[in-house]
Amino acid sequence: MSSHKLNQQELQLLLDFFPTQISEHQRLTFSRAKGYLTALALSPVAITPDKWWEAIKALPEIHFESKEQEVKLCKVLIKIDDSIKATLKAGVNPVPDYQDLASVDSGSSSVEQWCGGFMDGVMVCEDIWFSLKDKKLKEDLELVFGVIALVADREQINMERRSADYDRRIEDAQRFLPQAIVKLDETRNSSAYDHFNTEIVPQGHTVH
Repeated sequence: MSSHKLNQQELQLLLDFFPTQISEHQRLTFSRAKGYLTALALSPVAITPDKWWEAIKALPEIHFESKEQEVKLCKVLIKIDDSIKATLKAGVNPVPDYQDLASVDSGSSSVEQWCGGFMDGVMVCEDIWFSLKDKKLKEDLELVFGVIALVADREQINMERRSADYDRRIEDAQRFLPQAIVKLDETRNSSAYDHFNTEIVPQGHTVH
């Protein structure tokens, strides 16, 4: 995966647009972008870089100083995309390392941001993901996406209700994330989606 390694200039450009930490005006973090690209990489149908790039550069947070800067950022994100795909192909799980979410503010952890971006990516082809005829597989997918959404929505859920076992449920969900990604990879590579042989354009649902 050495060909996917970013040089210092590429890394700085990436962090200029996708910082590692959220702020009052910026929630488009690097972890969120990686989660988004991971979901697209796991999609049952092919979503090529020229398609997802159009969705990303249309985000209101993205402002380019020049065409050259736009081209450079696109190339950096393609490197990240290639790295994620290589990671999945190698059997290495892309989920951020376990974090003690109870000790940090809601929405501030990389795993929450990653899950939020992942769910944005799932929404790009949600109908296709759930077009399965196999009832058991569909139920498995609902469980998997429910786990990811639970971590992604920790902030909102925490604002709406606070139950005695809330932290435990979030912790259980977070520990299950690596298995959830393995399940998604197995499902999209199974014969369940053989009837799909197409590419789609992300429209209306983008990482935010």
